[in-house]
Amino acid sequence: MEICIIGFGHAGKAYTEAFKGVINEAKISIIDTDPTVFIPEHYSKLDDISGLIFDVIVIATPPKTHLNVLASILNHARRIIIEKPICIEISQYEEIMLLARKSNKIYFAFHALFGKELSLIDFATATSAARSIEVSHIFFDPYNQAGKDALGGAFWDSIYNVVSVFYAFFDDYLSVESIAITVDRFDHFEASIDYVAAEKGKRISQNISIRWDLPVNLKVSQIRADDAGYIVNHSMQSIAKIDGIGHDFLPFQNGRLVDHYSGVVEDALSSDTLNENNERATNFSKIIWELDDARRRTES
Repeated sequence: MEICIIGFGHAGKAYTEAFKGVINEAKISIIDTDPTVFIPEHYSKLDDISGLIFDVIVIATPPKTHLNVLASILNHARRIIIEKPICIEISQYEEIMLLARKSNKIYFAFHALFGKELSLIDFATATSAARSIEVSHIFFDPYNQAGKDALGGAFWDSIYNVVSVFYAFFDDYLSVESIAITVDRFDHFEASIDYVAAEKGKRISQNISIRWDLPVNLKVSQIRADDAGYIVNHSMQSIAKIDGIGHDFLPFQNGRLVDHYSGVVEDALSSDTLNENNERATNFSKIIWELDDARRRTES
């Protein structure tokens, strides 16, 4: 299988290892402007693959470049994987989704969905009887400055991961009732969201904390459902009950990100998941653009 990965940064390297683990005879080419990248099939610009067709192309470049890269390689792949965030401008997002509908070959990667900790318990069933559900997330990454600049800011780097795990907990899409942005800086984002629950009298809320300004690498969610609850450690693929009784975990096979991206690759190569994936991208993005709109209103 012929694979081309565009962008050989943090995500690009994880994709490379994931493809090697999932596909026995994967032939991997890299497109990256960094001349120090040492890969036998290394191209320095998109024009270098003119006339070539790949089974899969992965777009793992900075998000502000995704639309232009996609337009350039659309006819060079049978399947295209776009790394999150899809993009950081709604006009570009709309163009990308239009290309996805027309081409029927674009898969949107939400790697946090493939954390094994999410499979340890059926959260929707465990919290179904609760009248009040509060979910809190902390997603902290100690990136260096070069990494920060490429990723577009703390909000854009982690918000798809936050939304992914939130909806994985409930296995359903909720409508937003209200949003409160309390901190919105390049390296620090805090917000609270109240959702409209389908069941009358039920309250569902979400607290989000995304930080790059601390020397901490940690991803944890806490779910409180009435008097019970769970602590979900995404960094360690573990779950513990808040009362301290009961703990479960699953070991990593190849490291957290490579395990996640192995799940992405397997899902993306499955011919019957594309429509579901594109619908998921639309639903995830709806809440994210509502959050971004609230950010803009807060600025003004």
